[in-house]
Amino acid sequence: MISKNIWRFFKADLIRKYKEQISKKVYFKNNGSLLSIALKTDNKALFNDIMISPYVQEALAELDLYGYSPLHYALFKMDDSFERMTKKQQDLMSIDEFGAPFLLTCYQHLQKNATTYMMPKYHKIYNRIKDALKNVKNVDIQTDDGETFLTTALKYNDARMCRLLLDKGASPLQGAVRIRGDKLNALEYALYQNELYTAQYLAKRANISDVEYTFALNKAERLKNLKRVIFSELQSYLIVAGIFILSGGIMHINQQIKSSSSQKSETVETKLDVSTATNNKAKKIKTHLPKQLNDDTNGRTGR
Repeated sequence: MISKNIWRFFKADLIRKYKEQISKKVYFKNNGSLLSIALKTDNKALFNDIMISPYVQEALAELDLYGYSPLHYALFKMDDSFERMTKKQQDLMSIDEFGAPFLLTCYQHLQKNATTYMMPKYHKIYNRIKDALKNVKNVDIQTDDGETFLTTALKYNDARMCRLLLDKGASPLQGAVRIRGDKLNALEYALYQNELYTAQYLAKRANISDVEYTFALNKAERLKNLKRVIFSELQSYLIVAGIFILSGGIMHINQQIKSSSSQKSETVETKLDVSTATNNKAKKIKTHLPKQLNDDTNGRTGR
């Protein structure tokens, strides 16, 4: 194995060679994963130079700023780069420094973003993962969160992957899916999700004893009962809160109606006062007007 310092010198020479095609901004943003940059920018000349160099193992092991290796980017490309790289990298379930096996993280990413891929590309990536799994010896490797390939396949209801993993010797008693502070293995998780047929199939394929099956069933039932209790308490709390909010809203509406009715009565009274005042003024004008006219007529006749 070549030391990392020699690989750094070799990378510097490659960067000088391809400096017109690789910008420093892209290079430093990806934290120095030169092979990943070659894959993302479709730089086939740089990719070929790294693949034929004696430092290809160091290049395959490098992670970028997001924690992805070059194999992650090659898996989602439609060319033959992934097949070329898997011939150089044999251990596809090796744990990276982020605590996750390579193929498992790729499978999780594919299932989470399945709706964003076109069907031909999705099936090609899926078949690549399946073909790569056939060469893996231990498929029960867990992530830091306790996820295994089998628990992930159960989460996404992937029956084909479950069958392949059971053929490879995956154990349903491995894995640790976190549910309300408890850790459930693959069999317990299937029972918790009311997948009885799947749980029976897992127990039959893995030759699980009746004692282990009943223990898993009791644990799943306990968590389901806890879920029902929490849901009923939350439902009753929401009902009480809704009644309280509704009663407060009704009181507020009544207060608004009372205030609006009082304001209307006040405006009616003011209008009545104004109308009575105008009527009084009109009456006074009518009473005084004939006297003035009489005085004027009398004065004219006297003259």
